[in-house]
Amino acid sequence: MRVAILTNAFPPDARGGAGRIAFEQAKLLRTAGCEVRVWRPHIAWFSETPIKRLWRHLRDLSARKNVAQEISAWQPDALITHNLTGCGFATPRQVQRKGVRWIHTLHDVQLFDPSGRLVDARILTPWQIFWSLLRQIALGQPDAVVSPTAWLMRRHRRRGFFLGSQTRCETMPNPDMPPEHHERSAHVPMRLLFVGRVSRDKGSRLLAGLVQQLKFPYTLTIIGVGPDVPALRSLSTNVSCLGELPAESVRAWMMQSDVLLAPSRIEENQPTVILEAASIGLPVIASHKGGIVETLGRAGALCAPENPPAWIEVLEEWRDAGVYARQVARMEELAQRYDPQVYLSRLLSLLKSKR
Repeated sequence: MRVAILTNAFPPDARGGAGRIAFEQAKLLRTAGCEVRVWRPHIAWFSETPIKRLWRHLRDLSARKNVAQEISAWQPDALITHNLTGCGFATPRQVQRKGVRWIHTLHDVQLFDPSGRLVDARILTPWQIFWSLLRQIALGQPDAVVSPTAWLMRRHRRRGFFLGSQTRCETMPNPDMPPEHHERSAHVPMRLLFVGRVSRDKGSRLLAGLVQQLKFPYTLTIIGVGPDVPALRSLSTNVSCLGELPAESVRAWMMQSDVLLAPSRIEENQPTVILEAASIGLPVIASHKGGIVETLGRAGALCAPENPPAWIEVLEEWRDAGVYARQVARMEELAQRYDPQVYLSRLLSLLKSKR
């Protein structure tokens, strides 16, 4: 089977979750014997001024004809699309018209909010209504849409996406690395880890609150960059800020850490850092927001991102060896849900389906 993949993010140029999932998807399909080719158009306008970006977003509603022609000329059996900002939202529809089955993969809220920031999923803003209408018209109806969480699918359907009977909607948790068992016990001092952009949106105030209020011995390692790095570094000698690291180094830090903190203030879908933590049995405390609730299920702990005492209470409980061991076991059990072979089996079935 020939499978074309169209995405605006793909390693090594992109390190975000969407690019990583597109990469894993391509790798899995190749292991199954599929011939896979990836189109990642050059996009140079993401750093332009807001007015110029708005104009580019409007132009982006049309197809990138050269990309559509290249994909069609390759004659794939199926087209899988990921985040399409910069790729031309009408591009996949032109390929679909050639008789190619089209599956769109959701990652976040970019379809209806180009900022990628959803502070409160309950609120339907005029800005979202405006973009949703424009992009629904440009995008058309894929043959199938895959969402990692039912939460994200509901957010899109509420805004009018994928309501046509010709589009099959599937909830399919993202794949991660095969689960690995590691002997774990909480260290003294407890080793806390944060991975991501160090900003208010991603929970830097919560991290600051923990640093200021924790009474037991701990270390906090921060992997990532952002505007709030200097402030966090200055709060305590227990805080280490390592900047951006390659994926293998991040995983190594996860292996030796005791707890992953994911305190985002915005509505996240299915953060890949949580999936990776699950694959090695690293307990997670995360914000009770968005698709994170569905992603963690019974594993880990969920707390309000504005309430440091709640996070501290969980950490205090996890200092107990028995409680901590149960959390490790729950994360290992959760990892089975994100086994890449389970994902591959479901994806192949969807690619071969007539509907």
